[in-house]
Amino acid sequence: MQGVQWPLDYNIIRRRKLSNTYGRFKERFAGCHWGWDFYAGVGTPCYAIADAISIQTYQSSSFGLVLVLEFDHEGRRLFAAYCHLDKAIVQGAGPRNQIKAGDFVAYTGCSGNASNLKGEEEHLHFELRTSVRPLPGEKGRLSPIEIFKKCPLNSPIITPHRTSEISNRQGMVA
Repeated sequence: MQGVQWPLDYNIIRRRKLSNTYGRFKERFAGCHWGWDFYAGVGTPCYAIADAISIQTYQSSSFGLVLVLEFDHEGRRLFAAYCHLDKAIVQGAGPRNQIKAGDFVAYTGCSGNASNLKGEEEHLHFELRTSVRPLPGEKGRLSPIEIFKKCPLNSPIITPHRTSEISNRQGMVA
């Protein structure tokens, strides 16, 4: 397997605020945040961060539409959760859902508790997990810094993906 890739073409933490990264923050309403919020306008393409299989898509009152991909990283089985989506291009488990790193997998949206966010607040909430659907709290989640090794807090990380995959795979799932 090749190394991990970034989930968007343009990766920057929303509003460049530390409280939109992973951890406990006194300024957050809930006091904690167990993922990274990447700024992304509605309809931004999302990509697989690693060779993976699609485990499931589901609706959540807080996360909205969620796509979960299972992948191996340095001998560990992990799950990448893409949250607040508008549309998942790949869904559920099955032999058709073998995904290569960099494949187009979803469009960002404003679902769940992000439904009223506009402009600079629109984002992809991205989580690394050790289980498909962890309980609320930190258990079952990892900081994305563990696999990405850096956080795009003040400077974007730009990683153009294979845009031809978007048109080739859009019709895959109704």
